[in-house]
Amino acid sequence: MTSLPPFAGRPFRQSSLQRWSTLLLGGLLLLFVGGRWGWPWVNSWLPRQAVVSPGPAEGTADDPWLTLQRLGQEIPSSVVRIQSPDDDETTIGFGVIVDNHAYVLTSHTLVAGRTQVSLRLHSPPAQSDPGVVKAKFVAGDEFSDIAILEFVPPDPDLIRVRQIARRPPLLGQPVLSLPDVDDPQTGLQLGQVLRRGSAGARSALHELDLIGTNVATGGNVGSPLMTTEGEILGICIAEHSSHDSRQGHVVPALAADSMLGDLMRFGRVRRGWIGMFAHAAWRKHESQAQSLVAHVDYVVPGSPAERSGLKIGDDILLASQHVPARSVPELQRLILATLPPQSLALSVLRRNAFEVLSVAVEDQPLLPPALPGEREWGVHLACPQEPHEPDPDLPQGVQVRGVQPGPLAEKLKPGDLIVNLNGMPTPGLESYCVQAAAVLSSRVPVHLQVWRVATADFHDIEFVRSREAGGATLVAQPGSDSE
Repeated sequence: MTSLPPFAGRPFRQSSLQRWSTLLLGGLLLLFVGGRWGWPWVNSWLPRQAVVSPGPAEGTADDPWLTLQRLGQEIPSSVVRIQSPDDDETTIGFGVIVDNHAYVLTSHTLVAGRTQVSLRLHSPPAQSDPGVVKAKFVAGDEFSDIAILEFVPPDPDLIRVRQIARRPPLLGQPVLSLPDVDDPQTGLQLGQVLRRGSAGARSALHELDLIGTNVATGGNVGSPLMTTEGEILGICIAEHSSHDSRQGHVVPALAADSMLGDLMRFGRVRRGWIGMFAHAAWRKHESQAQSLVAHVDYVVPGSPAERSGLKIGDDILLASQHVPARSVPELQRLILATLPPQSLALSVLRRNAFEVLSVAVEDQPLLPPALPGEREWGVHLACPQEPHEPDPDLPQGVQVRGVQPGPLAEKLKPGDLIVNLNGMPTPGLESYCVQAAAVLSSRVPVHLQVWRVATADFHDIEFVRSREAGGATLVAQPGSDSE
């Protein structure tokens, strides 16, 4: 008799695990087949519902190039040309209408020293040409390089106000600018934001406060930088970035807007001031750790800094509990943004010990004090804002940043190092300020020893001050100048 396999003739039985596996595989197969061939047939019997695609926002076009074309026709009617006072046909810059009362925001550089300028208006589409009108200078601020003009429009309907963007720009954001000074109605130039700037800055002392973009050129000074929706992001100024000639500077519109109220009410921008000059340096304290400080080179006599007890040679600890600024430029902006009657708490490192000084902030004077000798001798000195190691191949001295017109203009050059003042070495700003203040108070002849980097040699310059017509003038005395 032939033996059968163990399960032959017996009913087939599955375990619970096998049954669930079979059901799962069958369900997946049915889902695949139904989705591949069955669902289109089922879907054809279902009731239809209209699908609405999101359309363009009101006043915009589907095609971004059509949007730019529309803005190219609308924007010139809110932008004015500032004409040369000598030739009404020559454009020296631009401005943008920011108020229904015909106020124009522009660059202070364009209109400085002028009480009245000529504006070339541009009519909206399908309207008559408004021509040239006279505008008066209302107020300006040379630090931020913004100014306000006012004119009487020949027709109130010609006023087209561009709104200020209420959000700061994003890095890489597309932006628009006028292409050149010849014909702003030919179109717009498309670029991008290369640096976001600081929207809340009350000054333009540092380029980090400014928007950087590749469409702010020397040919469109005073013109608005705009979003692709036509809102104003800032005002183009003439100065370019110190580290990238392709990147132009733009005063942020939000910062300018915050200063307009001061300009209209006080005729100037209110800024905080304590009366000290400092440069960046590294210092070791009792824990032998290095800290970034603002080393005080000069304290203005009678200033809030002097009244608080701040002294020449003190080190203000940066990035501390009391001073959140992480650099000297940030400390400057912190002081400028603090208005009276507020006070600042400064952590001062003095003789390896910390001391907290409370300084009552005052309004910045109309004519801010300068370092000793700067205004009297017509020279601007450089205050390093970042710590740097001295060059061992160069004598130690104070660098000349610029020279005003006058007798010293022929003797000093930007980049020169003042290494000795009336027989006293001046290896840094602190020693220079102490010696210069003493020389000014004694009214003795001034003798400078200068190291000229370009020719790698020393120059001696001597001069005295005389009184003429009630004002101080400089008289050069022949010295051992090798030139």
